Amino acid sequence: MLGMEKLDARKLPRDAQDEMRRQAMRMREELKLPWKEIARVVGVHVSTVIGWSKRYSMEGSTGLKSKTRGRRYLSGRTLTLAQEWQLRSVIVGENPKQLSLPFALWNRRAVMQMIKVLFDIEMPIRTVGEYLLRWGYTPQRPMKRALEQNPVKVEQWLNDTYPTIAARAKAEGAVIYWGMKRRSRKMGTGCAATRRPGRPPYWRHRASGMACRWSPPSATRGWCASSSLRKP
Repeated sequence: MLGMEKLDARKLPRDAQDEMRRQAMRMREELKLPWKEIARVVGVHVSTVIGWSKRYSMEGSTGLKSKTRGRRYLSGRTLTLAQEWQLRSVIVGENPKQLSLPFALWNRRAVMQMIKVLFDIEMPIRTVGEYLLRWGYTPQRPMKRALEQNPVKVEQWLNDTYPTIAARAKAEGAVIYWGMKRRSRKMGTGCAATRRPGRPPYWRHRASGMACRWSPPSATRGWCASSSLRKP
């Protein structure tokens, strides 16, 4: 009986694997061939054929069918689905300050502390990042937004007020000067915030500044000058 070159049966289709196992068992039952000879014919290691035989003796023909390899879906995770849903609801609905955490925005370390508070689980910060990435959250640079800002009035100014001012300045040959309040110190968040793509996080703060700087649009005139006024 001619032998076959040993092959990796795991790379074969499932139907081919199942048929190979059935043929091996038939050769054993009908032809009474030794395991070494059966392994040589089907092209696998003798220990593989013996493993098929053990499964066949315990489970019958069902034991010869291919089984799904790898870890089961959702198995081996630290958080359950219910815990993931609860944590995601907290991240979406509230900010760390509201939950008495020492963070302005959600980041990996803030989420790690929230997991400890909610579930008493010490999760490594790298694992926290993997959870956030799986949920579609990515690190983003937060934008600063003043508490006094009125989005409706800002939209009205951009669409109505400023075009009127620009048209008048163009008609009179005037230069538009911009006044901007500047804070005397930086308002840093100290972290990179986490938010879904397309929805950048923002840092809300009071816009009470210490100085007012005036400057013309240098891009349109080719020159720039500025002055600063200090409050007493």
